[in-house]
Amino acid sequence: MLVADKGIRGAVIKLGQGFEELAFDGETVTAGGSLSFVKLSVLAGKQGLTGLEFAGGIPGSVGGAVYMNAGAHGSDVSRIFKSADIVLETGELVTYAAKDMAFDYRHSILHEQKGIVTEAVFGLQYGDRKEISAVMASYKDRRRRTQPLQSATAGSVFRNPPGDHAARLIEAAGLKGFRIGGAEISLQHANFIENTGQATAEDVLALMERIKETISEKNGIQMVPEVYVLGER
Repeated sequence: MLVADKGIRGAVIKLGQGFEELAFDGETVTAGGSLSFVKLSVLAGKQGLTGLEFAGGIPGSVGGAVYMNAGAHGSDVSRIFKSADIVLETGELVTYAAKDMAFDYRHSILHEQKGIVTEAVFGLQYGDRKEISAVMASYKDRRRRTQPLQSATAGSVFRNPPGDHAARLIEAAGLKGFRIGGAEISLQHANFIENTGQATAEDVLALMERIKETISEKNGIQMVPEVYVLGER
């Protein structure tokens, strides 16, 4: 997520600790919308439940993960999702099953029908605790080696186009290390933009536009942002 330099003209609602509940019932897990997605993954693994290993390095909340259909390592939320309680813009509280969510790559129905995920239910399977732990450790090590985790970023900038990877396209275009203001395309992973210390949101957005224009000219591919931009520019 990236907030524009002029901020948000309105109230910002952040779910608090009252929405961090977590309950295990056999292979079914119920998690509050503000619970850390990483924490959910770790605690599920300790219960000997497999299916959430991919979430071990994905920052953000359970609600955010459902909204984005967050995923990594060949899996995503849609594969384990059972239902969610959602407060719509109208104030109505609804419960959506998987069939209602219109899940797609980094997409859910909440991109069009705005709402707040207050609780989500996932269906996992029992597995071997040691194997689950080993898989999560390998994913964590891979992220540490390939992503600029120590830098200020907004995560992956663009969605991977069908049959290719955003990072490969950006690197092949010679844009790794390219900089506008205080924003720089990461030398470690080309699909990340790092704040080198004094970057503005406009610097980041300008860099994103440069990437889109360059890839469109060189490859004829229209890059789709994965970063969600909020606020007034």
